[in-house]
Amino acid sequence: MTGLTKISGICPAVFVLYTDATCRKIDERAQRAHYRKLVDHGISALVVGGHAGEIVSLNPDERMFVIQMAKEEAKGQIPVVGGVVADSTAEAIAMAKDAQKVGADAVLFTPPCVPGWKAEVNFLLHHYGAVEEAVGIPIILFASPSDRYGTQYMITQADMKMLLQNLPSVIGAKITAQWDIGGFMRIARAMREVRDVGCLKAGGQAQFAHYAYGADGSLSGGTNFSPADDIAVLRLVKERKTFEAQKLSDSWMPVYDTIYGTQVGLPVVYFHYRYKVTAWLTGAIDAPWMRLPQMPPPLHDIEMLRDALLRAKKPMVRRNLAALPVSKV
Repeated sequence: MTGLTKISGICPAVFVLYTDATCRKIDERAQRAHYRKLVDHGISALVVGGHAGEIVSLNPDERMFVIQMAKEEAKGQIPVVGGVVADSTAEAIAMAKDAQKVGADAVLFTPPCVPGWKAEVNFLLHHYGAVEEAVGIPIILFASPSDRYGTQYMITQADMKMLLQNLPSVIGAKITAQWDIGGFMRIARAMREVRDVGCLKAGGQAQFAHYAYGADGSLSGGTNFSPADDIAVLRLVKERKTFEAQKLSDSWMPVYDTIYGTQVGLPVVYFHYRYKVTAWLTGAIDAPWMRLPQMPPPLHDIEMLRDALLRAKKPMVRRNLAALPVSKV
């Protein structure tokens, strides 16, 4: 798949699945089956370079392996997006080259985590620009209208415009805003004033609201367990069936309130692991294990996720719950 100029639609940040609780080996059979299941649902891209996919916990060979498997299972039907998470520009170039070598159609590019970093657009221009020049692979930015999710993600409208004006390889952005619909809308509008690139919402909350205000799709770990509903919400909004779209979107609210934690008194730090536990509870995957430094949420959290799924009347196939083990290094 060549000539990718825009990213849109429902694009799951796909989990990595392991053979056992030590998380020392990727389960190729389960991984391929999960890719196929998502593709068969009609998603728009497989994103295998996100934080929900534990990109920072995989070694270079493993990162290339999950991309290679995704390419083989996608069979050219949809793009496969690798990832770049690096504080060093040289390392970012190496990661992008590795992804390109095994067939990635684009990379999701996380900005560097530098102490004191906040909306440093000149740093970003040189960092992204060096990768663009050295590799030439399409780039999906990772940004936020505020510093709530980390100062490195924060970007202003003017800075987003500057990036798009100077980086022709950018085909879209994952914008994490949750309920800050106005912040999302302002960044998305700034992007479209430069050119037609994809504006993807992050996370599973407020899908209807984001699509109603112009999001082109989503890039979220939540789609691992709700691909059919995520696709349906976006389709219903496009068909102007707003009542049905809002009802379906809101039906997941108890689940996402528990995943992100802040609305129910839980720490947000476990939310990536809670994504995976939710997928396990619903039967989307066979096991929820994650590598360190991710720590399994307490049993109380798992029980809260079960109860949230039951309140939301979502499929829930795991009945006998127990505390999850910590993975091995």
